Amino acid sequence: MKQKLNQKQSQKFSLTPQLRRQIELLSNSNKENRKELLALIEKYLDSEEKPVRYFQDLLLLNKYSSFLSSQEFLDKKLYQASHDRNLNEELLEQLKLSNLENYQILIGEYLIDYIDSEGRLSLEVEYGDIKKLINEVFSKNISDKEINYVLKKIQRFEPIGCGYKSIKESLLIQVEEIDLDRKTKYRMRELVEGISNSSLEYKKLNNTDKQILKKLNFLPSFNSSTKEENYIRPDLILKKHEGKFLVILNDKFLNETLYQMISEKINSNLNENDNSIKDEKNIIVGLKKREESLVEIGKIILDLQTDYLEDKGPLLPLGISDIASKSNLSKSTVSRLMSSKFIEIRNKNLPLNYFLQRKVNNKSKKGQDVTSQQLQNKITSLLDNEDINSPLSDEEIRKKLFEKFDITLARRTVTKYRIALNFESSRNRKS
Repeated sequence: MKQKLNQKQSQKFSLTPQLRRQIELLSNSNKENRKELLALIEKYLDSEEKPVRYFQDLLLLNKYSSFLSSQEFLDKKLYQASHDRNLNEELLEQLKLSNLENYQILIGEYLIDYIDSEGRLSLEVEYGDIKKLINEVFSKNISDKEINYVLKKIQRFEPIGCGYKSIKESLLIQVEEIDLDRKTKYRMRELVEGISNSSLEYKKLNNTDKQILKKLNFLPSFNSSTKEENYIRPDLILKKHEGKFLVILNDKFLNETLYQMISEKINSNLNENDNSIKDEKNIIVGLKKREESLVEIGKIILDLQTDYLEDKGPLLPLGISDIASKSNLSKSTVSRLMSSKFIEIRNKNLPLNYFLQRKVNNKSKKGQDVTSQQLQNKITSLLDNEDINSPLSDEEIRKKLFEKFDITLARRTVTKYRIALNFESSRNRKS
């Protein structure tokens, strides 16, 4: 009987290679999963296809970001996003003031319309369409060279480097426009190349090189005053549509396009039984599942912290276990998925872990849950309004917290928080 029981337990916890692989992908960091996807892209897709070029440039941007963000550049909790300015309007205003002919102004307007909020020129822009437009309006035939001439003008408008096709192009444009001597500009180009090919280590840079790097804006659409805080690209984005909050995956369309393109190539492979083919299919399934789970976690956080997001109240108590129970994922998987992930909310990038609030009274079986910050606020309120001739003892504070707010705490917990708030004992507070 004992042997059978052991056998059943062994079977219950065994994992198939496919399931183990999907759990691994679910738990991987963004960087690790990008490597998985990049390997499939390089094997199956043409490097000149637009979605591939865009994905590779995002990888390069992430490489610059990780180079800087792991150091002194990003030692902050809140990160300003780029959407507090209308970049297209700024560029159009400068275009109208530029010394260009009318047909060149029209070329510029067309190009600016294809520049996104990060300053990138969309890969969807077609020079052929611009040529047709100029021919229809001005009866003039133009070449790619003339379009590129206008684009280069735009790239040197403020903020310098917008209208780029790759982030590396933007950085090199900035190098040329910065007012520095030739030797320093040459060094800046070397630093950009070094980060691009991963041959440069931040810890080996001297102070002069660090200062040179700070002159570059790695996302040129950001305000220069906050540019050192802006290298984090959010994994999720919170948007409000028709009065309701929505959580969406950043670059969702790009990922879906790449997955579909790779899947079509894999499915056309004749060796369907090849183990490597099965593993590649499993990678695509695992990456999709990971994205779905991350969005689900974002939605759970949104539902539980709606009052905070609408500025109607503080963050509520929320732990990994609460999210795990609602998402049907294990606590360890939720923890890994949330680690180092960011969500863009009201033009700020916040770590997902920002929304986790420990319950001070988490062992209590009755009463309202309360976070550390909420408890501090309530104790402060009670003591600020107490009778100075008869100050509240810690036991009396504990009772009032229960009577007024339905919060059940041990007296020693009240004492700990009172001391942390720099309130003296009732005896010393008495006037």
